[in-house]
Amino acid sequence: MEPELREEFERTGEARRAAWAWRRYVTAARAMPDRTIELRYEALAESPRTEADRMAEALGSEPEPLRRAFAKVHGSSIGRWRNELTSEQLADVEAEAGELLADLGYM
Repeated sequence: MEPELREEFERTGEARRAAWAWRRYVTAARAMPDRTIELRYEALAESPRTEADRMAEALGSEPEPLRRAFAKVHGSSIGRWRNELTSEQLADVEAEAGELLADLGYM
């Protein structure tokens, strides 16, 4: 958190702070594609074995432990933010991270 933004950050709502943090983390990871592996929850819920194998290959590790862990994932929370956030919270999220959400196909 930049010191000059701390006060503003503390005054905003929880949804906007979460969107801010998410945007910062995703933007930082996307800035170094040769050092990161993107794993989308939607893909993980849809094809846990495929994603486990892809992650294991990228990491140079055995796929079986990831297969077991990823098999526990369920998709019931996919898109839940659209239905459970208030209209004010959605507006905050879109104001903070709308461009990135659109780039990633969420809007």
